[in-house]
Amino acid sequence: MGRVLIKAMTVWMLFLLTAMLGFFWTSLTVAFEFLFGHYARGASLGMLLTDYNLLKGRLWSLVVIAMLVSSVITAKIKGMVQQH
Repeated sequence: MGRVLIKAMTVWMLFLLTAMLGFFWTSLTVAFEFLFGHYARGASLGMLLTDYNLLKGRLWSLVVIAMLVSSVITAKIKGMVQQH
């Protein structure tokens, strides 16, 4: 019983770690895009947000979503995270 519990906790911790890694990487990317876009290019917030509008054909939000879940998907494929 104890080994099963430890294994389940380890799997859950690996899942959380990979999910946090995806969130962290995505946050850094979005922060860089907004900070660089605003300070280096002088773009307004509204102009930067238009890159996330799917209704206008902008696909960048899909890239951000893919980046958010890719670490968990990769860990699942490699067998690091198992679903119980």
